[in-house]
Amino acid sequence: MNKRGLSKFLQLKIKKYFEYMFEESKMNYKDSLLLIQSLSQSLKEECLQELYGKLLHRNKIFSQFSEKFLQKLSHCFSEMTFAPDDLIKVKKKTIKIL
Repeated sequence: MNKRGLSKFLQLKIKKYFEYMFEESKMNYKDSLLLIQSLSQSLKEECLQELYGKLLHRNKIFSQFSEKFLQKLSHCFSEMTFAPDDLIKVKKKTIKIL
């Protein structure tokens, strides 16, 4: 969470949530995506909004947009992982990821 730039307050909130969930279910989470997906809906939205919001703020092209718009836009993100040489089809176009 530090590497992704989450605030200390939100990190603590998420940590406390997982400590509770771990004690309740004795689950051992390894993958960060699985961790985020297992958050309560409100914590998940707050976490993703902050993560993607920070990505948007770092990009100069988005500096002209309002904070409200950037918050809404941050809800439209989705993460995908690809291996080298994967072929990705997007709207009848093939894109080769190097």
